[in-house]
Amino acid sequence: MRIATALTVLPAMAMAASTDSFAYHDMCSIPDLELNGDASKSGLEVRLTENEKEETSTVFYQHRVDFSVGASVSFEINTGEDSLLDSIGNPDGFALVICSEHAVTGDGASGIGYNGLEKGLAVEVDFYQNTGYIQDPNDHHMAYTDSTGSLSAVTVDDQYVELGSDMIWIDVKTYQVTATLPEWPEDTSEDVTLHFTIDAKLRDGSTSETVALAITRTAAELQAIGLDNAYVGISGSTGDGDTADQWIKTFMVNTATGVCADNFKEVDGACEVDTSFAQCDPLDTCHICTSNAFCCGWSGDTCELVEVASGTDLTLAGSCSGTTVDDSGTDGVEVFLGVMVGILAVALVVSTVYWIRRFKTTTESVAMLGDMGAEYNSL
Repeated sequence: MRIATALTVLPAMAMAASTDSFAYHDMCSIPDLELNGDASKSGLEVRLTENEKEETSTVFYQHRVDFSVGASVSFEINTGEDSLLDSIGNPDGFALVICSEHAVTGDGASGIGYNGLEKGLAVEVDFYQNTGYIQDPNDHHMAYTDSTGSLSAVTVDDQYVELGSDMIWIDVKTYQVTATLPEWPEDTSEDVTLHFTIDAKLRDGSTSETVALAITRTAAELQAIGLDNAYVGISGSTGDGDTADQWIKTFMVNTATGVCADNFKEVDGACEVDTSFAQCDPLDTCHICTSNAFCCGWSGDTCELVEVASGTDLTLAGSCSGTTVDDSGTDGVEVFLGVMVGILAVALVVSTVYWIRRFKTTTESVAMLGDMGAEYNSL
């Protein structure tokens, strides 16, 4: 299955690329991220691919970035749930992609979501050995590819590195991929060495060793593949066999300029999503105190609770101190019961007044009849 998406039509003169930094430390609020194909947002993560066959996805930052100034790119991918390992297989993989497009997906399955995208580079983490037109060396490697035309997922002999035996998908909970792209020299014929690393946090809580890949190109070659004016994102795919979820936890680009992009703000020397723009005040809008467990944000034109981490206890608070509910905080059940007691009390008062008035009216009527009877007997 291939996902049909609309291509972005660029103007005759491309807009200048940004040299600003951005950082999504979680996926609660994701201004300027574009989800294509089967990608979907779920709570604090973005599901790149689901435990379904033949899924293809990309997640791109919507603004072009100028990587010639020097930058680092990093992201984290969570793999399938521990409880499902006995019943699922591995996905085809995921990739860091820097290219000239952002509103599309490439080929799925062996193409890992980037094969066929135009002009740029990709660094894939491949979990399935293909033996067709794409010849994979094994089912556990990190590989680099670049092109001035369409990107290809074919692995080149001197442009890949095998993952360690303890870094194979089924043993790993979280992969962290980092790319270091140095500033280009003024003389574009000089070399620039790109560094890519992958770390794996294992399911037993330990961390495996780092696997690294270094690729050398001239600055002119990097310019030819458009790295001074490109979109950056993450792609992924599953094949036609048993597979598993891939979740994006974090995604960030830090450029040498150190300036935060629009919709981001600097906090303690690092960029993060500016919640005053992207999110709503959790107390005023959603009546909760949050500690990275809730997504209180915009739903259409309304600011409301739109995402809740599963199993989280929703607490309504009178006021917040940091992320802690103070003594005036009341949970939802207590609020409900309090409201019901109030309603019953009002109903009781109204009912009492009503029956008192009825009793008074009845007493007066009886007295009047008595008077009338006495007058009649006197006749």
